[in-house]
Amino acid sequence: MYKKLLVTLFLVFNFAVISDSAVLFEMAHKEFNPESTAITNILVDGKLVKMEHMEDGKKLDSTMIFLGNTDEMIFVDHQEKKYFSLNKKDMQKISDQMSQAMAQLDEALKEMPPAQREQMKKMMKDKMPGMGNTEYVKPVIKMSGNETVKGYSCTNYDIYKGNKLYRKSCVTKWKNIEGGDQIAAAMINMTEFMEEMTKSFSNNSQVKFEKNVFHQLKEMDGFPIKTIDYGDNDKIDSESIFESSKIVNATQSDFKPPAGYKKEVISM
Repeated sequence: MYKKLLVTLFLVFNFAVISDSAVLFEMAHKEFNPESTAITNILVDGKLVKMEHMEDGKKLDSTMIFLGNTDEMIFVDHQEKKYFSLNKKDMQKISDQMSQAMAQLDEALKEMPPAQREQMKKMMKDKMPGMGNTEYVKPVIKMSGNETVKGYSCTNYDIYKGNKLYRKSCVTKWKNIEGGDQIAAAMINMTEFMEEMTKSFSNNSQVKFEKNVFHQLKEMDGFPIKTIDYGDNDKIDSESIFESSKIVNATQSDFKPPAGYKKEVISM
C-alpha cells in the first residue's frame, strides 16, 4: 500500500501532509516451522511509527501504530476490522487486574489437594511460560565477527540465554541506512515505552517479562540487517532481512486506524 503512495493534487486537498521526510522501510520474514513468509512495512515520522504486517507479502493482516507524542500504541486487526489502544494508564489498570486475578488464583490453589495443586501449577506454567517465580535470565550479547548482507557491512552479535544461543543479529550503523537517524530516534522512543510497559506488568510477582527486542536494538546501537531466531532444538525458527528504505511523504491519516473499524476495550 505504502510503496504505491503518491502525493497527488487530490491528496494535497484532502489530507494534511505532516511530513515530507518520513521514512518507509521494508523487512522480509520467513518462518521455518511451519514454513511461511511475510513482509513488514514500517513508516517512521518523528515520534510516530506504523508497522504493517503482510502475510505472504500480499495480505494485510495486522498493524501496530505507536504515537510517541502521546505514549500510546494502537493494535489493528484487519481480518476482524477492529482495533484497541494501550497507554500508560491502561497498562497500570491491566497490571492491577492481573494482580487481583493472581491473588484469587493463589487462594483457589490453597484449597486444592497437594497433587492436584502441583498438576494445576504445571499446566499453567506450560501455557504461560512467564508465570511463576522463575528467575529472570538476562540475555548476554557477544560480538562474533563481520559480514556483508544486502550490500551493507554489519557486525554479528550472538545473543544467549545462559549457554543457549537464541538469536543472531547482523547490525549495521544507523547512518548506513537511508533515514537511519530518524529510525533510530523512533525506535529508542518506542523502547522506552515498551520498557515502561514491561515494568508495569512485572510489578506482578507472578508474571515476569523479559527485556524486549527493542532494548537489545538499543544496546547494539545499530539496525539489524539480518536476524536469525533459534528454537529449543537449536534449529532456525525464523529469519528477518532488511530489504529497503526510502524517504516518503506522510499524512495524519497514516497514523490512524482505518475508518469504519470498531474500537475494542481491552480488559482482563
